[in-house]
Amino acid sequence: MKSTLAAHRTFFWFIGSFAAWVAFFGVFWPAEIQRALPWPVPLLHARFIGAFYLSGAVILGASILAKTRLQVRTILIIAGIWTGWLLVVTLLHWDAFDFGKPQTWFWLVAYVVYPIVAAWLFRKRPSAEPSPQMRIAQPWVAAFLWVEGALLVALAAACFLAPAWTASIWPWKISTFLTQVYSGPALAYGVGALVLAARRNWEETLRPALGMTVFALFAILGSLRHLALFTAGSPSEILWFTLLGILSLGSAGIVLLAIQSGRR
Repeated sequence: MKSTLAAHRTFFWFIGSFAAWVAFFGVFWPAEIQRALPWPVPLLHARFIGAFYLSGAVILGASILAKTRLQVRTILIIAGIWTGWLLVVTLLHWDAFDFGKPQTWFWLVAYVVYPIVAAWLFRKRPSAEPSPQMRIAQPWVAAFLWVEGALLVALAAACFLAPAWTASIWPWKISTFLTQVYSGPALAYGVGALVLAARRNWEETLRPALGMTVFALFAILGSLRHLALFTAGSPSEILWFTLLGILSLGSAGIVLLAIQSGRR
């Protein structure tokens, strides 16, 4: 088990470092996010991407401290889907990348290697199932995860399969390319939430819930910094902030319950 966990931690360190690099520019220096990404994006998109990658960095950083394979088996699913799906988007938009930039080559190599490594590590199943005291007993937690997962998977499908339509109802101006880019993290978190809802244990749920809390909070903060780009009082604006607010509160509540369960 020690060697397997060492391989997990090494993987989480590498992929987490990349996520933290993108998050740093997206959250704190959005005007320079092209230092981390192979293509330029407007400031609000930079902050939104930064929120996604900051949440990923938090999840992966916390996963380095994991003590069992059980605690990170869903993290491998999320990481594999996120990186693998973005590789598909990359291949579909090959002409959007400048291969004269080192960021492009790093992006391409990373998103080829990461899903392969995640799939390889996922083959090693946990040696034990969650203990009874770590089972999620609160019905609202499972319901929240089911709804969260279903909505995110539906959003990912719309972003990928109907990017022009999705862009037309997005709360602010967005290109079809970025719409499909967003389908990657949305699909990864959506599938992850559905898996957690089915498994119903605190050991696996803590880290993804912590990451979703971080994402929702920083997505709200980034949106507020560029509120002028929203149509004031529009249904899309109201729905955007309402859903992010519910996501942040629900995920934070799950984190607190998971920590309390661990202490008991």
